[in-house]
Amino acid sequence: MGIWVENPCFKRTMVQKEDGTNIPEEQQKEEDCVTHFLIRWDYISSVITFPDKKTTLGVDKKAKLIGFQPS
Repeated sequence: MGIWVENPCFKRTMVQKEDGTNIPEEQQKEEDCVTHFLIRWDYISSVITFPDKKTTLGVDKKAKLIGFQPS
């Protein structure tokens, strides 16, 4: 079907309360949250991994591996 991807730094702003009432703009707060989503193979042309590297340039400290990992 595709490949699961994690974004540990997704930003969202709640604009409605759980009961459906609007939150005034001055009370809305942006928050970080972890998201997981599936990208269909139709939209993927290649996948690159760096198995010999302990760190990857550009990876946030919050990022972590998900899914199957070598033991």
